[in-house]
Amino acid sequence: MRVFFFCLLLFSSLGSETIKLKKMKVEEVEARVLSKGKPIDITGEGPKMLKVLTYLLFPDTMKKEEKYSLVLETEEGEKFYSYVTPLSRIKDERGRRYGRGRGFSILVPPGTHHFRLHLFTAPSETCAVKFSFEEIRWDEVKPLVCQREVLLRKNGNLLYYETPVKISFGGGSYKFLARLLSPTRTKDSETLSVVIEREGGPERIVKSAPVWLSPKIKTNRNESVSIVKAFYLDLKEGEYKITVLPKGIVKVYKKR
Repeated sequence: MRVFFFCLLLFSSLGSETIKLKKMKVEEVEARVLSKGKPIDITGEGPKMLKVLTYLLFPDTMKKEEKYSLVLETEEGEKFYSYVTPLSRIKDERGRRYGRGRGFSILVPPGTHHFRLHLFTAPSETCAVKFSFEEIRWDEVKPLVCQREVLLRKNGNLLYYETPVKISFGGGSYKFLARLLSPTRTKDSETLSVVIEREGGPERIVKSAPVWLSPKIKTNRNESVSIVKAFYLDLKEGEYKITVLPKGIVKVYKKR
């Protein structure tokens, strides 16, 4: 499906006189058709951001605005999205009118992941869909309080923080990079656990995974360090205590 976008450009000239000329600029955009009962399957590699933009096909009644909703099936469950969109000047090659673009973004964790997008409720049977997987940009979040700063000897620019640490979160999507610390390397692998507790609240999140201890990386205190393990979470605003068990270090980044 090709969807056409129209915009109004203003132009002035003729010396001291000013006139306004209306020029049409047409941009063709390829979009997929999403119909009721005919979902679209999406597969992508993370870590990335999946961005979905939809344009509702308006029924012949041509109201000023319409409501519609989508359902995104993920490996963890279903996500519902509801929108109100005004009638726009967007048309397809058959001259049918569409609403303004409405969409969402979700964080895709590392690995291959599958999604299924449904048109759940709508006044018409169709909407146009564009989606893309985009690189994530992250800003480091430094702790308010930490045990000590830990510098990795192999990469002198990698500064971690020994847990427990206290961090103030503004709400949003966050990436946690965690490593185990081992004063004496008696095993090749161990289970790393990250515990995230919200101050003054009931939230308590525990993420666990096996990790290998690296024979090459040491801290500035000559401690053995595991390979890095990444966790991705959406957190509410507040202060949190983060602990890596049995003993470890962490870095935290917020998605822009």
